Amino acid sequence: ADLRRLCQQHPHLGRTILDRLAEVVSSRWKNARAQVRSMLAYGVREATATQKQEMGEKAMTTTMPQHSKEEQLRGLIEQLSAYVEQFHGGSVEFVSFDGKVLKVRLGGACLGCPLSPATLRGWVAGTVHQFFPDVEVVEAGQGA
Repeated sequence: ADLRRLCQQHPHLGRTILDRLAEVVSSRWKNARAQVRSMLAYGVREATATQKQEMGEKAMTTTMPQHSKEEQLRGLIEQLSAYVEQFHGGSVEFVSFDGKVLKVRLGGACLGCPLSPATLRGWVAGTVHQFFPDVEVVEAGQGA
């Protein structure tokens, strides 16, 4: 709230602060693809191991079911949310997916943050497009 007020009262100073903040944050995002891939790979391994345990010996001889694109997107958004929460105090929530358009809701520290549009377009949309290039749009859902 203080940062927002400062930016409104002194736009030139606010821009300088936000530019420097973006520089610091962007350095964390440079290795984001590798970090997200690692988190997803770990999640897939854990889920597969759990499914195999639940299915017993039959899991070893049958093909594992494919997850729908929506389920995969939900998993990716959960991983992104965990990252955003850990490093920024915000959250990302899956709202809907109609086959082309993904809608998410930003929460936590992202609410009212002047960098939330950059988080949505740069971080969330950028990561989703790396893994799902055919998803045309990532936009804020209701309440975002």
